[in-house]
Amino acid sequence: SLLSRADRNFASCIAINKQEANCYDNYFQSYARAANRELLAGHDPQPSLKRALDNLALTRKLSNQLIDAEQHAALAHLVQARDLVLHKQDPAAALAQIRADLAACFGIAAQDVVCRTLAAQAEWVVADWQASLNQPSAASLNAALTKALLATQSSEPYPDAWQTLAATHLRLARSAPSKRRSLHIAQGVEAVQRLLAINPHHALGLATHGELLLLRAESERDLVTRQQTARAALQAVQEALQHDSFLSHSYAPLLQTARVQASDPENSE
Repeated sequence: SLLSRADRNFASCIAINKQEANCYDNYFQSYARAANRELLAGHDPQPSLKRALDNLALTRKLSNQLIDAEQHAALAHLVQARDLVLHKQDPAAALAQIRADLAACFGIAAQDVVCRTLAAQAEWVVADWQASLNQPSAASLNAALTKALLATQSSEPYPDAWQTLAATHLRLARSAPSKRRSLHIAQGVEAVQRLLAINPHHALGLATHGELLLLRAESERDLVTRQQTARAALQAVQEALQHDSFLSHSYAPLLQTARVQASDPENSE
């Protein structure tokens, strides 16, 4: 429905003035966001991604000083890079595009919080690709952590920055030894709390909270504590899916694991 509306608005816009950069800018942003949502839902993002990138090229032909264009260019190329990794293809070219997008973004606004956040998420893609090749990924995840921390220091309250920080701690916790794992989980939960203070209905933040709590539950030796923590994880993921059903594809397995641990922790051992 939203994309159909975007199609109609775009047609009306260029009927008035085909040389208006904002026509193409707003249009490609709609499809960049759609591609991101489609990837999240387990659908093919390529048709939306192609339309986004085609209209990004037209936007840049008419204007190269639009901060929202560079933000969404980085988002579109991030979706492209993630999709390549999912299909076991080298994301190097897409990552190079992201770096160029971010350089343009920071050239317009050196401390832009959206681009700082996307810069951290781009490091996740590098880490995922390295992991798929059985290469060390700790350096990339630590780079993501540094960039995510920088994003949260912005004076502008931006919940996605805190979600990205929490998710980076989650990634680091999964491969860390016991003491470091506990620290990363605690810091991730703290980041989620900061996020939920800004937006208590942030679906990805709630889902990340559930992942962190489930990882904590798996480390608990006391069965009762493990069960209680798993129940809290289950509640967080269920709330996330209530706010955003597009997350069902990614979080259905986690939901089932949380249910098992919440009902009988010993089943997960």
